[in-house]
Amino acid sequence: MRLIFKNKLFLISVVLLLIQQLIVASSTVFIVKLGNDIINNNSYLASLTLFFSSLVIVYIPAVTSFLFMEKSKVTIITAYVNLFHQSHINSYFRFLDKNKKKQTKSWLTSEAQKVIEDSTFFFYTSLSTALNLFLSALVIIIEINHQFIYPYLFSVLIIILSIKLTNKSIVGATREELIARNNYRQILTHAWDNILTGNQLNFDIWKEKHFSMAENLKDRITCYAKTRHLFGSIAMAAALCPILGFILYLFLSTNDKAIMIALAITLPRQIQIIQSIQTTVDVLFQLKSYRTKLSEMMATLTPSNLHNQYLNHLIQWKKITMNGQPIYSINTILQLIKQNKIRRSTLRGGNGTGKSLILKQIKQIFPNAYYMPSDPSGLLFDYTSPELSTGQFVISAIEEVIAMNNKPELLLLDEWDANLDDKNRARIDELLGTADVPIIEVRHIA
Repeated sequence: MRLIFKNKLFLISVVLLLIQQLIVASSTVFIVKLGNDIINNNSYLASLTLFFSSLVIVYIPAVTSFLFMEKSKVTIITAYVNLFHQSHINSYFRFLDKNKKKQTKSWLTSEAQKVIEDSTFFFYTSLSTALNLFLSALVIIIEINHQFIYPYLFSVLIIILSIKLTNKSIVGATREELIARNNYRQILTHAWDNILTGNQLNFDIWKEKHFSMAENLKDRITCYAKTRHLFGSIAMAAALCPILGFILYLFLSTNDKAIMIALAITLPRQIQIIQSIQTTVDVLFQLKSYRTKLSEMMATLTPSNLHNQYLNHLIQWKKITMNGQPIYSINTILQLIKQNKIRRSTLRGGNGTGKSLILKQIKQIFPNAYYMPSDPSGLLFDYTSPELSTGQFVISAIEEVIAMNNKPELLLLDEWDANLDDKNRARIDELLGTADVPIIEVRHIA
């Protein structure tokens, strides 16, 4: 929530929203004054002019506020991405748990944007409703009957008690829906290959998993909606009773024409207050849901606690060689780097021995090193194009890295020769031979 409420554009939209709601509340004051002027045979032109003016002027801060809120969504998403960058820069090796990697990646690439956009709009509309409710109620209390404060306060107490009693159920239903939604998004990421390749085996497996995930998501969404609306409806009905009862009491018990007229001309506002209470109850029940979603999103900014010592246990050092020579720990490689004894070194070993982990570990120790994964197509370059073949893409990418003005300390290449033909492999070999930067590579082809 702090990510949203610390945003300058969002705060500007809130200030404009407050101005808008003050103008809305003033219209009630003007119409009550208009009624009193008519009863007392006073000139009502000023009250009528102010009332009509408030109905027109209110659109200026309303539209401007909404525009600032919309712009704030983009800056809040950017702020999240910047925080993600600060938390996870040079942490590629830390996401060894594939499920955690998928979930975190899903948040970064899609879920965070949706949660931020939805949450920003939710808080904006919630504040609008809350301000409208508070200011309208305040005007009614001041202008009509001070005793209105008691049913309003009683309604607030009912709402607060309802939220406290249902908090655990709402949070639980929200977490289950989030997990189901993330799982569904992950299965959708596999849709392209499993549908377009035309392999019945792969498609049938994907189709079964997709159906299972879709049914689970449908059940979780239904469960969340039922929980929220059931509790919300009960709380809303209980909260409305004191206000409706007091309005009915005033109509039946007073003989004061001024109060009767004031009640009559503000009846639409009273109905609006009742509707706002209904909306507020729904908003407060959703608040737990949005807070939970934002908490889950911010949890992705927590750096992994994996340490090099743990990684060393995953690397089978006895089965890995560098330029044909055995290496026994990362310290062996670091010593060679510090002594400038690495020109172009190749790590070799069987599948699953941890060669890629070594490169990622070196990258963490030398942040200014350049690490290219086995599939660099997800990285952005100035002079590459999605239309290039795999070999042409890798060649173009390596050319751009080698030509950088700020040369990297090391060039770390992870199976760059995978899926390349002999011609492209020879071309890249030639390129790497001309590079004036130390290279440590993992080769796919022996």
